[in-house]
Amino acid sequence: MCLAPASAALSRRGWVRGVLLIVTGGALFGLALTAAIRYRDYWWALSDNVNAGNWVGVADALDRVAEGDPDFAPYYQQQGLALSIAAMQGDATAVPRAISAFERFVQLSPQYASGWASLAALYAQAGQIDEAATALQHLAALSPPALESWRETGAAYGEYDPDEPIAADDPDYPVQQNINYIQWLHLAFPRTFAPQTTLPLPDEVWAQFDNNS
Repeated sequence: MCLAPASAALSRRGWVRGVLLIVTGGALFGLALTAAIRYRDYWWALSDNVNAGNWVGVADALDRVAEGDPDFAPYYQQQGLALSIAAMQGDATAVPRAISAFERFVQLSPQYASGWASLAALYAQAGQIDEAATALQHLAALSPPALESWRETGAAYGEYDPDEPIAADDPDYPVQQNINYIQWLHLAFPRTFAPQTTLPLPDEVWAQFDNNS
């Protein structure tokens, strides 16, 4: 007499498990599909424009990609770098956009000296002396060697090459090598600087930095 209810209960449990598995599998598939589409859009955004040397086009495309994941810091770093290159090539209108991109980057990832150094250089290029000095204070807290290198040699890191990241002088750092995306996030991402960091900062920026310190 008790077997039928027990069988029914087991059947219900099995049905519930089956539904849960289907729902979970569908959700995971949906997430994977969304990520694949986002990566495809990201790849398309960069590839054609980078190959054409259209750095403002890179930034515009990244705007659209970032709408799908607005808290992903690398989008803003790469956008800032693209606009920094455009600014170095003479597009003055790219400077405010590069500043905005790096401001968002340091908001999301304040632990990276590269963001603060890039921001300091861009602020200086825009004539925003107080803001540049404040960014230098963040750089000093995170990477004193970078700050001293900039003050003594006139460049925070290396020589500018638009085809390679700007990196610290470290023989173990894989600049000049093909690295995958995960390696880039762990190695190149925190040590990729805007080209403006290879230029001397104006004396008034250093004076304001010393005054603030």
